[in-house]
Amino acid sequence: MLIKKKLIQLPVPACPSGEKERNLANVQVIDEILNLNIFTPKKELKYRFFCDGKNGILYHADTKEWDTTKIREYYLGRDAKLSDADREIMRGFCEGIEDYRSTAEGVINGFFSYRNSEKRLAHEKRKYDRMKRNLQTIPAPPRDLGRFCDLLLFRRYSVIFPKGKGHTYIIRCLHCGEEREVEVPPTHKGSWRCPHCKSETIAYKRAYVRTIRDKEPVWLFRRTKGAETLEFLWVTRTYTAELKPKHYPDRVYVEYKTPEKTYRYKWSSFAYYADWVESIGEFGRKGHLYTWNLKALYPDGLQGLNLTRLKGTGKYNIQALLRNAATYRSARQLYKIGCFRLAEQTEFLKNPEKNTFEEVTGASANYKPLFRKHNYGMELVYKLSAISIHLNETQVKKLAETSITKEDIKRLLDYMTPQKLINYFYKQTQLEPDGSFCLADLYVDYIGMVRQLNRHLDQTISLDKSINRYPRNIRKAHDAISEELKSLLTREGDHILAALADKYRQQIPFAYQNLEVVYPGSTEDFVQEGSKLHHCVGSFSIYREKQMNEEWMTIFIRKRDRIQVPYYTATFYMKSGAIKLKECHGMHNTNATDTIKKFLEVYERWVTKKLKKEMEAA
Repeated sequence: MLIKKKLIQLPVPACPSGEKERNLANVQVIDEILNLNIFTPKKELKYRFFCDGKNGILYHADTKEWDTTKIREYYLGRDAKLSDADREIMRGFCEGIEDYRSTAEGVINGFFSYRNSEKRLAHEKRKYDRMKRNLQTIPAPPRDLGRFCDLLLFRRYSVIFPKGKGHTYIIRCLHCGEEREVEVPPTHKGSWRCPHCKSETIAYKRAYVRTIRDKEPVWLFRRTKGAETLEFLWVTRTYTAELKPKHYPDRVYVEYKTPEKTYRYKWSSFAYYADWVESIGEFGRKGHLYTWNLKALYPDGLQGLNLTRLKGTGKYNIQALLRNAATYRSARQLYKIGCFRLAEQTEFLKNPEKNTFEEVTGASANYKPLFRKHNYGMELVYKLSAISIHLNETQVKKLAETSITKEDIKRLLDYMTPQKLINYFYKQTQLEPDGSFCLADLYVDYIGMVRQLNRHLDQTISLDKSINRYPRNIRKAHDAISEELKSLLTREGDHILAALADKYRQQIPFAYQNLEVVYPGSTEDFVQEGSKLHHCVGSFSIYREKQMNEEWMTIFIRKRDRIQVPYYTATFYMKSGAIKLKECHGMHNTNATDTIKKFLEVYERWVTKKLKKEMEAA
């Protein structure tokens, strides 16, 4: 067992000799514990790695912290090389150390990768075993599922038999089995009405019956021991040579809900692999609900609701619908008059305990026929509550089809009338149905940017003109004005940065030993610095904004003989005539070396002294 108090007391062997500008390392085994020590090129202890053959832990000597993850500075190219003898000791001591690992950092990272991969595999196996157990507890589809689909989902067919001796044809309805003798049969794949069951059927010649194939999506809700399951199946029907229907239910998605958690699984197949896998999100497909088991699932009854009325009207949460019907009388009344969506969402309405449509929803009773006709839900109720005027049917339909919310409407009414709001955002939604959820934000942002831009322009953009206030495509107009404003602000910012750079070069030029300070004079300077050193000073605009406001001062540190090549970047706080170091980073965010730290200390003292002298003189 690895005990930190005991590990830290293990002696540190002397630093070995080795190449300059590379880390150094040595290996020792004490009391059956492997110890790998890594030193900096200046022979300062950097890391101590301990392993007991099963577990490993890493100690950071500079921060005095313990860790069980990879060494992040692995990519810097200063890794400590291990001798063949050291690698042999480590390979014989613990698994996960590959032969090609020739550096100490590589050995440590390889060990942790190996251990973490073992844990991941064990975790994935537990997940897979749990999934198999859950799926095995789900019973086979109901025996009457095929009959349910025959009666309610699948198309109906009839068969035309060849002409008999009496020069007549026999037609059999495959739905009820009744046969009729006719002199003039319908055409192949033509329509024929069965006189017995009154079904509108598609007539097939006897030789082509085997080609009939129907396929429908079905949602199946059931309860098992300790869980509720929701399954999505594709039910396929074909006919045998004896004209008997045959059904094939294929389960492709399962929601397994326990009191603690909901698990989602889907069938995945590609190339040579097919198996159940965990699904990240909901399935999202529409299908028909199998309703013949609902009375058994809800022994308290269906609250007088005829669920067959829901056929073809959309996807519903049946549990929520029945719960609301059992709790609120208003939900049963809404369902009775055909407002199925409102009945499903009754618990979220304004006053679900009330009786009348106006009291329950908070919307005018004049809208009730529209809710019944188009089966609108609570989203439209919220939108109507934000509109202060009464709308006609066309306006209500447009408002329902836009994706703006109640809060969006309240904001937008500061910019336009309700009628203009509905018509304008309905057109924008038609132009961009997939991205319409953010149209309100785009419009408000567009108006704000136009006003900001007008403060900097001699020839302003008039918002009194309809084409400017209500652009035909708000996203394109927003992006265009954003680019123009960004370009303008960049030019103005570059003037400020250039002036500050000239000021700093005149007042506080600085060079020390073989290093020199360069002051950035434009946005491009920041971008190039961040791009070449691979850190965030170029991508985060806060550095430029703080520089322009003289809250921060960012400097570029260069070697005198390579003044154009980025070396280190430092940022200081500027406050009360003094500067204080905030951060300093080199390539890939590496920390400052001792030489750079000394340089920054001298620079900070010197600049602070200069600034205080200027303040006293002023």
